[in-house]
Amino acid sequence: MGDLGVSGCLKIAICDGENQTNTWLQNNPDVEVVDIKFSSTEDAEMVMIIYRKE
Repeated sequence: MGDLGVSGCLKIAICDGENQTNTWLQNNPDVEVVDIKFSSTEDAEMVMIIYRKE
């Protein structure tokens, strides 16, 4: 899982699958989630959370 800064106040978290995504969301209850994108193959599932942190 990684945090990447992007333009302005938006940030991105990359998670490997549902469990890691749920853990990240539980550990970051004060962020404003702007969007969530999903990508998957037979071998991997990736989730990108675009968020704004005050």
